[in-house]
Parts: sequence; C-alpha cells; structure tokens
Amino acid sequence: MAYDTDLTDEQWGLIKRHIPRAKKGGRPRSTNMRRVVDGILYVVTHGCKWRGLPKDFPPWETVYYYFSALQARGRWRRIHYDLYTKVRRAAGKDEQPSLLVIDSQSVKTGKCASAETKGYDGGKRVKGRKRFIATDSLGLLVDVSVTTANRHDTKGGKKVMTKYRKRAKNPRLKKVVADKGFRGTMFAGYVKQAFKPW
Repeated sequence: MAYDTDLTDEQWGLIKRHIPRAKKGGRPRSTNMRRVVDGILYVVTHGCKWRGLPKDFPPWETVYYYFSALQARGRWRRIHYDLYTKVRRAAGKDEQPSLLVIDSQSVKTGKCASAETKGYDGGKRVKGRKRFIATDSLGLLVDVSVTTANRHDTKGGKKVMTKYRKRAKNPRLKKVVADKGFRGTMFAGYVKQAFKPW
C-alpha cells in the first residue's frame, strides 16, 4: 500500500547515498532500506507509536533500529545539510546564508522523558525542554538544538550557533535577528567572534 509520506523515486535518489550499505560478509541484507525510511517518515509525520506502524512496512523493531542507528551516526543531520544546500541553490541563493533568524520555544515533555533532560522555564511556566531554532531568510531550517527548559536564551542561542559554525566551511553570516531574550554581550560577542569578518 502507498502512503502520502512515501518517498518518490526522485526523493529517494537524493538521499540514498547517505544510507549505509550492508556490511561485507555474513548474510546479505534482506531489509528494503527505502521502505525503512518510508516507515520512519510515516511515524514522525503521523505521530504514531513505533508499534503502531502499519504491517506493510518492515517490522517496527527493524525500522526503529535503523532510525536509531542512523541518528547515532549523524546521517539524518547529513541528509538535512545536503538537502538544505540543494534547495538554496535551486532558489538562486548562495549555499551559506548571510542572515539568520533565531528563536526558542519551551515545550512540555511526556512522562517517559528522563529527568536529566527536563527543566522548568519560569517565564513560560513550562516543565520540559526548550528548542532553539535558526532559520534563514527563505524560512528554511538551518540548525536546531534541544536543551532543558531552564536554559537561558543566550546560552541556548550560543549552542545552536556553535552547531552551525562547525559545519559552515565558509560562513558569510552578516546579521542575526532575534528577540530581546537573546540580547546581551555573551551571545552577541560570541556570534561576532565566531563569524568574523563582519
């Protein structure tokens, strides 16, 4: 059965090189990796439990195993970065943005979340986590960082900008737009130092 979250041939062609090949020796891989990725996309789009994955995908344990393995190897991040640059080029933009918009959002976590990953945001009165997101002028996600909810915006902002700086070989960043939560010499000073020349 086909689902609206299934990859098209063109989409699969763009990311399949990031999916590790089967290890040499031993039994040949019998799992269809394209269907594994389709299963992952189904879960994250529809918000169902792994165990709720329809039976026409590979077994949910297999899909979850590969999801975790690809995450541990940083493959999802590589896929995102690769697609990001392709979309910018297609839009007639330079691969690296000159302007970033950064913001944070505190969100509640479920009961199963470990205590070490949760905090309390007194301003928003939210117990959970805080996500820091940087986007470009096209509205595309540049990078994201997730912290405990009690992390101050200036520190969380520095964290997400550090992640972007590590992967940007030739950054051309000239301006960062953010709300008053990110004001202060700590965040501004870090950005100016990390993204010289301004």
